[in-house]
Amino acid sequence: MEAQIIPFPSGLRELQPPRIAVGSGIVPEPVAPRAGTPLVVVALELRRLVHAGMPLSYGAEAALRKRCAVAGLRVLAVEGSDVRLAGVDEWLVMEATFEGAGATAVAAAAVVDTDSAVRSVGGSEFVIAGAAASGRVERIGSTTALHGAPLALLGELAPKAAPGQVLLGGEEWATDRHVEVLPAREVELASRSAPVFVLRGTG
Repeated sequence: MEAQIIPFPSGLRELQPPRIAVGSGIVPEPVAPRAGTPLVVVALELRRLVHAGMPLSYGAEAALRKRCAVAGLRVLAVEGSDVRLAGVDEWLVMEATFEGAGATAVAAAAVVDTDSAVRSVGGSEFVIAGAAASGRVERIGSTTALHGAPLALLGELAPKAAPGQVLLGGEEWATDRHVEVLPAREVELASRSAPVFVLRGTG
């Protein structure tokens, strides 16, 4: 069978968008971009301090690590966040999400309280280390859109935190008057546009 070229149907022309007269009442107004709801994601790792003293057995260390995690999760849950415990027995990470007005201030206070709770249970054995990243969330029906890439920023910052240090990523931290932060100049990020701070109150 020979190939045939099907001609474009005659009588049809390229469709043009409808013209709207300037000044008519049906001219659509520009829609302002939605700012979304403030959102903060937090990841706090339980790190064992290395120091001279009586070493803990494997069982005692695992039990103490779990008690520290439970104490930290209780504090995070009180603040009304969505909390999770990730990792394995030797490496536990407390994750939390804060959403709504004042999310940065609430998250910062929760992180400081979590640090205090872990130190009260773990003594000189365990501290937290991690990060909190801010952004904005927008929900339209079943679709959720995150603005500011807080999850990517969190994954980049958390491994760079020193024991007892919590790094903060996102522009919202710089404008929140309820949070005392110190600029962190030593942190190198792949995203140069995202400022990074260190939470005052831990360590």
